[in-house]
Amino acid sequence: MSFSPLGGRIALREHIKGRRVLVTGGSGFIGTHLCKLVIEKGASVEAWIRPRTKSPNSLPRLLRREVNLREVDIRDEAAVKKALMDQPPDLVFHLAGIRSIGSDP
Repeated sequence: MSFSPLGGRIALREHIKGRRVLVTGGSGFIGTHLCKLVIEKGASVEAWIRPRTKSPNSLPRLLRREVNLREVDIRDEAAVKKALMDQPPDLVFHLAGIRSIGSDP
């Protein structure tokens, strides 16, 4: 269950069924599980992953077939704007982050 922006409880399925959902950080542990959950609830999913990462291979095969994977560097404002304009999502789950300062991106 989740809470609606207008107050009151609503079922997740009712809230996201048929919607376009964007998951940033979609190749991470939480991101892959979230992608699976929202697909099961009837949403179409686009997952943004960091460019030049090997992570897409770590996604379960089922998700690789059902999730639109897109390499987007969230630190690049122009790339983010372009990606959002190309496929405007109805909902965004922002899970992307930088691992640590000074580490390789």
